[in-house]
Amino acid sequence: MPVFLMSERSVKLMEQITTYKDLKRANFRLIEKELYHYKLRKKELLIMKADIIDGGGQPEVPVYSGPGDPTGRKAIKLSSGVIREIEKRLSAIEWALGVVERTQEPAKLKLIQLKYFERRLTDRGIQEKLGISKRTFYRWRKEFVLLIADRLGWEVE
Repeated sequence: MPVFLMSERSVKLMEQITTYKDLKRANFRLIEKELYHYKLRKKELLIMKADIIDGGGQPEVPVYSGPGDPTGRKAIKLSSGVIREIEKRLSAIEWALGVVERTQEPAKLKLIQLKYFERRLTDRGIQEKLGISKRTFYRWRKEFVLLIADRLGWEVE
């Protein structure tokens, strides 16, 4: 139906559906980016935590007078939203890797390693190396991303 014949309510509903689909696609792409940068994110998280625990090389300047609580401040920083979100994403990836390992299907695990961690082959090269069809490649890829999305409570398309 042409847009000019649709009611205003129908147009808004269509915009919401498009936006929702866009959000689900963006979640899929975000999970893949996290997978591509998994090893780097683990290192970044360790560095962030070490900086907080060690004081980050910068002396803390108190803004108030009175007894301080450096341990308490460090605990608060360690439980910050950024650190918790990184930990949550890494944990979901590690959980999904464990699920795939337990399936006793080494080709699926190899696909994940080649696609996201080694990154030397194209999608076609991975398909040829594993002897799988294009459709199987994309189905396994989507299944893995869906495992992570489910663990995070995200919807993906």
